[in-house]
Amino acid sequence: LAARATGTTGQASDSFEIGVDVNATAANLRASITAALGKEAATTLSAASSQVAARNFFAGTPSSPPLRVPGPPYNTATAAPAAGTAANTVIWYRGDDGSDPARSTASVQVDKGQIVGTGARANEEAFRIGLAQFAIMAAESFPANDANSQARYEAMTARVSDRLAFGNGAQKPAEIITEFGSAQTALARAKERHESTKNYLDTTLSSVETVSREEVAVQILSLQTQLQASYETTAILSKLTLTNYL
Repeated sequence: LAARATGTTGQASDSFEIGVDVNATAANLRASITAALGKEAATTLSAASSQVAARNFFAGTPSSPPLRVPGPPYNTATAAPAAGTAANTVIWYRGDDGSDPARSTASVQVDKGQIVGTGARANEEAFRIGLAQFAIMAAESFPANDANSQARYEAMTARVSDRLAFGNGAQKPAEIITEFGSAQTALARAKERHESTKNYLDTTLSSVETVSREEVAVQILSLQTQLQASYETTAILSKLTLTNYL
């Protein structure tokens, strides 16, 4: 806050007038601090509160419901927020909320020893961040007759832009796209291998199925002749004794 000389004018939220005595100056300073805090509450603190509320709401699951401000009255609540229940709180996500990676929630065995994860969750971090920011922009209002609307809008858009940059190690939509792209590539390559194997087996089977009956008959007859000769030789050898040999 800046101090102003007596008789000068300025914004109460960023300056105060030096009064005729200490008491007057203190009163002016108190009024200026109150105005500054009121402006911050209506602008930057409002934008920050929206971020916290949206983040908490979209992080809610059946096993971990969103936090609720104790009340009513809500605008003067001093107790710490507590987890809501299904009876008094909207829980937007009711799907799987396990701690394992989302891709592992569904998998496909594409080859021997090769499993490709194809699962996903609607509440993955990248989705939650995007949904929260869109919800903030949809829920906020900026009346033309509110002197703080412009500042509140600027504070909101600054925070929304920062969150949609997916910084500070947050999961990015591009990461999900990359993971699904890798899974798609693995599935495509496995499909190519299986088609090649199928074509080879089809060719082999076709060569067997297209053999003529005459060729099969000749081969069977040849085998029969060989077996008969083998049986005759075995019979002769079985009757052979040392006396007969001499």
